[in-house]
Amino acid sequence: MSLHYNAFISYKHAELDNKVAAQIEKALERYHIPKKIQKKTGVKKIERIFRDKDELPITSDLSGTIEDALRNSDYLIVLCSKSTCLSTWVEREITIFLQDHPIDRVLTVLAEGEPYEVIPKMLLSRTFQRLNSMGQVETVTEPVEPLSCDWRLPLKEARNTELPRLAAALIGCSYNELMNRQRQYKMKRLTAMAAGVMGLSVGFGAYMLYSNHRVNENYQKALISQSKYLATESSRLLDEEQRINALYLALEALPNEENPDKPVVPEAVKALSNASLAYESKMNEGITSAWNYTMPDTIKDMIFPDGGAYMAAIDYSGNVRAWNCDSHEMVYDDSSFKSNIDHIFFAGKDILLLAEGDTVRAIELSTGQEKWATVINDDYFAWHTTTGDYKELSDGTFLLNTDRKGLLRISSEDGTIVDKYTVASEDENDDSISFSNFSVSPGKDKVVFRSNMDGNPIVIVYNLNDKTGIYIDLTENGYMDPDEWLLNLKWVDDDSFVMAVGANYTETSYGYLYMEAYAPTTTKIFCFNAEDLSLKWKNDFVSNAIYYDSDFIVQSQKNAVSYYYGDTYEVWDIDTGERQHRYDITDSIVGVTLGEDNSSVMFITRGGAAAQLNEDTFSALSEEGVALMYYFTKELGKAVSNKGVYTIPEHGHEILYYGVGVYDENYKEFKDAPAVDYVPTDDYIMSNDTLAFMDMGTDEVDICLYDLGSKEFIGRVTLDPKENYHYSLLGIEDGKLYVGYKDLEMIKLYSVDISTLEYRETKIQNANITFWTDVCYKNGNMVYAIDGKNDDCVNIVVKDTRHGSAKQYEVEYAYESGTETIMEYSPEQNLVYFSDTYDSIINTETGEVTKVSFPADWYGTKLASISSEEDKIIVTDNSYVVVTDLNGEMLYNIKCDSNKIKGMTIHNGKLFIVTDKGDMYIYNSADGQRITYTDISYGSGHYENFNFLFDDENDRLYIQNGFVLDVIDTTSFIETAYVAYALGYHKDTDSFIVRSRDFKTDAEKVGYFKQYSLEELIQRGQKMLEGAEISDAFKDSYGIG
Repeated sequence: MSLHYNAFISYKHAELDNKVAAQIEKALERYHIPKKIQKKTGVKKIERIFRDKDELPITSDLSGTIEDALRNSDYLIVLCSKSTCLSTWVEREITIFLQDHPIDRVLTVLAEGEPYEVIPKMLLSRTFQRLNSMGQVETVTEPVEPLSCDWRLPLKEARNTELPRLAAALIGCSYNELMNRQRQYKMKRLTAMAAGVMGLSVGFGAYMLYSNHRVNENYQKALISQSKYLATESSRLLDEEQRINALYLALEALPNEENPDKPVVPEAVKALSNASLAYESKMNEGITSAWNYTMPDTIKDMIFPDGGAYMAAIDYSGNVRAWNCDSHEMVYDDSSFKSNIDHIFFAGKDILLLAEGDTVRAIELSTGQEKWATVINDDYFAWHTTTGDYKELSDGTFLLNTDRKGLLRISSEDGTIVDKYTVASEDENDDSISFSNFSVSPGKDKVVFRSNMDGNPIVIVYNLNDKTGIYIDLTENGYMDPDEWLLNLKWVDDDSFVMAVGANYTETSYGYLYMEAYAPTTTKIFCFNAEDLSLKWKNDFVSNAIYYDSDFIVQSQKNAVSYYYGDTYEVWDIDTGERQHRYDITDSIVGVTLGEDNSSVMFITRGGAAAQLNEDTFSALSEEGVALMYYFTKELGKAVSNKGVYTIPEHGHEILYYGVGVYDENYKEFKDAPAVDYVPTDDYIMSNDTLAFMDMGTDEVDICLYDLGSKEFIGRVTLDPKENYHYSLLGIEDGKLYVGYKDLEMIKLYSVDISTLEYRETKIQNANITFWTDVCYKNGNMVYAIDGKNDDCVNIVVKDTRHGSAKQYEVEYAYESGTETIMEYSPEQNLVYFSDTYDSIINTETGEVTKVSFPADWYGTKLASISSEEDKIIVTDNSYVVVTDLNGEMLYNIKCDSNKIKGMTIHNGKLFIVTDKGDMYIYNSADGQRITYTDISYGSGHYENFNFLFDDENDRLYIQNGFVLDVIDTTSFIETAYVAYALGYHKDTDSFIVRSRDFKTDAEKVGYFKQYSLEELIQRGQKMLEGAEISDAFKDSYGIG
């Protein structure tokens, strides 16, 4: 009688391998399974592990004992080291095991080396056969990743953290559940031991308490590490467009009902914020991954009914699932691996047809129940039927092709065969030839299809009314060579049809594993008269990319017919065949989106781009230009538009749905907010109470004002009709908005009363002003630069606008092309920092002007900041950051990388430096010693708007960086959220002020989001996850029960 084994250990008989194999055998057979897991799984002990201790000679066969043990083992544990590849027996043992077991029953143990070096290659991929789009059997290889246990760690750590991975698989529970129970068991043991010996000595009891504390501390550290890992994986999956899986991991990384004591790490908060689409505004098209639909095996096809209320998919194992597209709820599931379904179709809006064996079954998706089943009496029906062999008609019937019984007209209501169309076959055993890949005419009275006669391909036009037909031999007439394929057939109107003939697939561009081969591929396009099959016109169509999809598109309103294949799309006149357009998409087309009446066409490419053709859409492009917008994941195999875009990655088990117009539904507009052409990203001002910006879409100088507290539009103020660029918003003080005006002849100040919208104009300076720089306004003082008495100086003016007095300070100046002018004003320290060719510090109280000295390799000041907290000045040339005292004496300098520095400030003893690439460096402000570094989000473009807002009470830092607002946790300096298209954070209402766009009018408005608390963010994620399908295999891969 054969013995049963929990696992078989396969390994090379070498010194290290022998040692590790013995350790694993002993540890597994002695593994303590927690009581609750014993009760749940029914497994009380890992009974028996097989390990052959004798090395077999290379020339012999596996002994009967070993082969018997392999076949009677639940799992195969392959020990992987640098010696493994030298063993013939390891590979033979794997081969025999896989004859009776699936590949997911193979576990690996890393004894040394890297996984890709030591894991046997046969475990890193699986090979299976499937039908390709041409109905031919092809062999497909896809990568797999076996569950691995890392025994390279120190032995104690490997036993504690890695051995449970193997044990969990053998027991039949998740890694996470086993670890949690194991920790609880250890904690109980420690507690019991402490209680038992407490009376022996106070010192020993204190030691046990300390040990218990250490265990607790280590456990918390382990939880933190796990949360950070899950957050990192959530971000990775989101980058791969797997939003639902990413959302699930983000929630698992935070406290929940099962683990309420799990620590909150900022990485997990950010992962949840991103995955849940928190703060996603209405500024862009809103094309983003919104849901994942999972199939048990590699997906073969997905289909949609007319109206698109449902979606159904079939995989290469014959599993079928269907979902409601609005709720994402699964409404039908036949994934028992027992069905023999080959193809699926839709009849009407909610009837799913399943072609299985010689039977068609109809499933009513509104109930999930079988509606009817019709036997075709054709043994090869389901195997030979393809998506091109089914067409729905408008009278409640559909046409279905069979292999031997002809074309059947079937009632969608009850499955009755209403009519049958046949053409005599050369095989006397068949009722008819097959109507392969037939196309129905617009009038629904004719079909055109391909067949064979005397070994030659033919095309037949068949009249459904009188059941007669005419045909043409494609080879005899020179339309098709014996080694070519008929790719597509389609009617362009009731009188003519088009046909595409392509080269044998072995002569086209192709891809295999990690190789892609490209060659020009010519497809012949024919247009025939349907009455007599005479040729109307012919064209050659040349493409270079790998074939994924092809079809004709009829555009009747343009009197045009078009065709796409590979990476090319061409348009011809229906009557003459004259080429009107040719578009090179530059990547393989995997899907097409058609506008109303096919008037517009957009393609989706293998590389994840939406390819928009230049049909008067992009004026900057040439007439036949293409704009690629990368919205989707890469390496797509198919894409279908239906209230969004549904995509299938190549060899994928998941359908990724991208919604259009997806945004955070908690976005709210300001009351009475007007639509404006453009809300500026730079030229606006936010105070504690008011937002103000100039509306650039008008001919006048219009300033829009908003109340940040009540979230209402206050009104507009129109200033003198001068060019906008002469005006700048200076500040908001004491209920007034201050606006500066500057041209070559004068400087003016406008003060706008925010409550009444009345304004007062004040002339500040009448002078020739050839020297151009910004104007500063703070605490009633206006600071600006004007020409000096000579060319070697500039006058800095500080004017008290309340009393009319002014002071001038002369600073050294020398014209130098390309020099940036910087001016910072701090009324608290009575300082003006001015930089052009030279840098000067002006003390406005004493009148002293100090010239600042820098190292010889200083490239000119690019940014300056005056710190009121520590009486320091921070300047940079983007190569160095120099910190000086208020007299310009250098305290220290910091070497920087080559990125442009966007912002610098000092707060609570720390110097913060942020670059335009999202680098944030934090230093000790006393001596310049580096404390930490972190990444933050940043926006593209040349936006100068930048500021820091510290909220010490809540341990947060808000950084406005162009149109991106970053939220930083100041206990860890990790970003917890970012808000795109933001104007700022309003502390009093704890809200983010953002821009939004109406895509029908292209106008913009001002709106806001309330900041989510952690509890609200978790609730948001949980609500989004309702109804989601998270597979047990996915959970187990992360040790989540």
